[in-house]
Amino acid sequence: MNRFNNFQEAILQEISIQYLDSRDKIGSLKLYARDWNNENNDTWLSVKIEIINLLDYKILEENLTTHQVISNGISLLRYKNKLILEMGDLVDNISDISELDYSNFYFIGENIKIKVL
Repeated sequence: MNRFNNFQEAILQEISIQYLDSRDKIGSLKLYARDWNNENNDTWLSVKIEIINLLDYKILEENLTTHQVISNGISLLRYKNKLILEMGDLVDNISDISELDYSNFYFIGENIKIKVL
């Protein structure tokens, strides 16, 4: 995530929830993000983030708002051995799961996979 500066300059292209044969799910985001490893910071790449064994998620996009332009970045948090991908104002690990009540967008799962497409 450091390569992309926590996706503070990114465009959300796709959100998906994949239901597998078992009860497992994968939540994924496809982003177009600035590559901060590039010397001139002028390269943008397509990136896919997958949350494996998705346990819970929330995607709330109210009328006249959009998650498409990601300006606050994406935070990767931990809570009781669970991984939380949150798109909003949470930047530190949470002490209580109820802190997510104020988030409009999160995935909770067990593992993460990030790949440049």
